[in-house]
Amino acid sequence: MKIECTAIGFKNICARFHDLNPLIGGEESGGISVVEHVPERDGILSGLLILEMMSQRKKSLAQLVSDLQTLVGAHHFRRDDFKLPAEQADAVKARLSDFSVAELSGVSVNDIDRSDGCRLNLNDGSWVLMRPSGTEPLLRLYAEASSVERVDELLTAIKQALAL
Repeated sequence: MKIECTAIGFKNICARFHDLNPLIGGEESGGISVVEHVPERDGILSGLLILEMMSQRKKSLAQLVSDLQTLVGAHHFRRDDFKLPAEQADAVKARLSDFSVAELSGVSVNDIDRSDGCRLNLNDGSWVLMRPSGTEPLLRLYAEASSVERVDELLTAIKQALAL
């Protein structure tokens, strides 16, 4: 299974549909699109496909989630938003353009992706993304890890590193 990451925004996901011909595209706000359907979010179709899967496999949604976690491992995610005064927005963007740390919360940083904010990919498979909102005066902090506790640790560590 190959995962392709894009800049945040469904328009960026849909733009990759033509090049990659993926099975599914989705974003953190719950928007999902499937191949050979409109290149846009469709919650009704997504819900119907999940119901069909439940029916065909004779499993509850919780059982399907458990099966998925058995296959790919557990993933937990959280986003924290911080209001940015307009006069600080440019300074924050500039800081993120060269922000760098060798480790975060005891784990080495594998690489840094600056295609949309500043994403730190850690050696344990977890990650943290820092990016100013494109629509609101906010700095958004995202983290994903194998446990809720680890997500909390990462968000706390990145807030400390950014002095938030």
